Amino acid sequence: MRQTLAAIAMLALACSGCSSPLLSSTPESRLPDGAGYDLVAGVTVPEVRGVAGCGAQALAAALAREDAAVDPTALAEELPWHDIGATPVDLLLEARRRGADASIHHGSWDDLVAGAHRGETMLVMFDGAVEVRTFTGRIPAARNLHWSVLGGVAHDGSTVLLATTRRRYHVVDREDFLRRWEPASNCLIRIGQGTAASTTSSAH
Repeated sequence: MRQTLAAIAMLALACSGCSSPLLSSTPESRLPDGAGYDLVAGVTVPEVRGVAGCGAQALAAALAREDAAVDPTALAEELPWHDIGATPVDLLLEARRRGADASIHHGSWDDLVAGAHRGETMLVMFDGAVEVRTFTGRIPAARNLHWSVLGGVAHDGSTVLLATTRRRYHVVDREDFLRRWEPASNCLIRIGQGTAASTTSSAH
């Protein structure tokens, strides 16, 4: 386990940073038809400044979901990762410092399905590079590791929802997401309400 966490931390240090990782987002009312979704309700993803602010964005959304007294926009601005990327250990330690229960895992698809079904607050790191696809395959793009909050999973296992701003979701095909998750060692951070998750006030 220690070796896994060390590998995740080194990978993130080498590759962290993000900007516009996925091209489109969908409001909940327009999610694709099908078997339905297990939605992780109550995730408010704030706007952030800088090209590497996804760690601050995702952690602020997660902590605000666990504690309604937390203003996600104010917290995201307060967190340090806007011009440099956040490593998994950065987010883990910051969440714990603010009183939340937090743990890092080498996740699996089954973990996402079970977590969405239980309504858990989960952060995932994945390669968000925008790809160019041709008739002969994909044109490789520079790796661009990105943090997001799990927004839900389709009941039929076809797609994962990643929460984004303005109460919208990135709808990502299961196989595409798993391929993007693998370069980040399937990094998954569970966030729960600890003894004092609200260490920042909404009055800033």
